Amino acid sequence: MLCTPINVTYIAIYAPVNPYNKTMIDKCDEFYLQLQETIDKVPKGDMIILMGGSNARVGKQEHLTMPQTVGPYAIDAKNANGIRFMDFCLANDFIIANTFFQHKSVHLASWKHPSSKQWHIPGKTTE
Repeated sequence: MLCTPINVTYIAIYAPVNPYNKTMIDKCDEFYLQLQETIDKVPKGDMIILMGGSNARVGKQEHLTMPQTVGPYAIDAKNANGIRFMDFCLANDFIIANTFFQHKSVHLASWKHPSSKQWHIPGKTTE
């Protein structure tokens, strides 16, 4: 078997929290504009991996409408950041990698909302 090396570019992200007013929406817009500018500078042919916090919930059913981006193992209901993140990933031919693999229950969520006491996945790994 012959293997060819590939270049991998890792981009650490931390997206603004889910927007709840005009100022936050503007911050999210600016974040995604800057992220797109960064991605556009990556040499063609490099594998791009986004790591960190997207503050996005992509939703359980999204693999039915965006199967090329979201896998069947997402949890939560989608939020505004989730919609934006999925659209961003779709536009860049990225997948939300951790939604394509089944995980043990104990590994599904890592953040508990202080008010609702519900567990969520606050960030995604994207390729």
